[in-house]
Amino acid sequence: MKRILSLALALALLLCACASQSADETGTSEPVDETIEQTEAETDPVETEAETNPTETEAEPSEAALLYVNPLNGEAIAEPYTARPVAVMLNNILAAMPQHGQSQADILYEVLAEGGITRCMAIYSDVSAVPKIGSVRSSRLYYVELAQSYDAIYVHAGGSTEALNYLSSSGWADIDGNSGSSSYFYRDSDRIASGYAWEHTLFTSGPQLVAAAEALGLRSTVEEGTTFGLEFDDSTVYVGSSAETVQVKFGIGTKTTSFTYNADDSLYYAAQFGSDYIDGTTGEALTFRNLLVLRTSLSVLSGEAGYLRVDTTGSGTGYYMCNGQCVAIRWSRESVTDPFTYTLESGAPLVLSPGKTYIAVVSTSASIQYS
Repeated sequence: MKRILSLALALALLLCACASQSADETGTSEPVDETIEQTEAETDPVETEAETNPTETEAEPSEAALLYVNPLNGEAIAEPYTARPVAVMLNNILAAMPQHGQSQADILYEVLAEGGITRCMAIYSDVSAVPKIGSVRSSRLYYVELAQSYDAIYVHAGGSTEALNYLSSSGWADIDGNSGSSSYFYRDSDRIASGYAWEHTLFTSGPQLVAAAEALGLRSTVEEGTTFGLEFDDSTVYVGSSAETVQVKFGIGTKTTSFTYNADDSLYYAAQFGSDYIDGTTGEALTFRNLLVLRTSLSVLSGEAGYLRVDTTGSGTGYYMCNGQCVAIRWSRESVTDPFTYTLESGAPLVLSPGKTYIAVVSTSASIQYS
């Protein structure tokens, strides 16, 4: 035992001597400790949130930067909205289905045309990235007036005499696929090969419309102070009559558009002609967060092949459907260049939920069913 202790003591003395010699050779007795502290600082740093959860940290500045609102859909955006909206006339009869590009519109109008059919007008806050739009159809005066409420560039292929005369006399910004702007439209070869009628084959695209507007010298931004009359707030929820299924009947023996509410995503899924209302580009059914039905006076023009006159100014009643509920509303508009104003029956401003909106303009006698 004494021998073992002696050996241990000798070994300890030897190690101390080596350490002392190392310190003497470096000129100081501190470097080893400093090296250990520095190594600990480099290899075991204090973890930061950015290092432990980089995805969340990177997302925060982006979310914080969304300080503005798109005035056509209520969604948050990073910069003030300045682009001028674009409104495109779309064919909406069974023989012309499917439409293309309408699901990317922020607002989709549907209004009667002559012969008991309807026509649609898609309004885009940013049309530039839409790959295919159509089939593009002709103009009617009341569609021009609806487009004017958004200061929108109006896209069409010809039109009624009344509409074309108004576009010419008013100088309103339009792009006509039947005139000198035809190079910014094209005939769909697949549709032609499939036997579609010629009037159902005219298409364009977002990039082509942007190029056409530039070539025609059309103003591409909204004028300062422009408003579109729409208010959005996701926290506003109206309680009215149940509206989980909605049918908009445009008149006796005429077109019906149906909607079914899905509580899982708070969207209305559209159907027409006995099946889903499909965007031919995506192959998916159209969905809307908001449904607006506006009642107004309709009459038949004399001497213009049964074309209609639809009042888009003045005031009237209507319905607003959202979150599976329906409430009665009122609309008003002083002139064709003013935005529509929407209120509840109490006179309080109507507040929409952020998202896409469908707007049907119907006669005062049209049947609107919801349950």
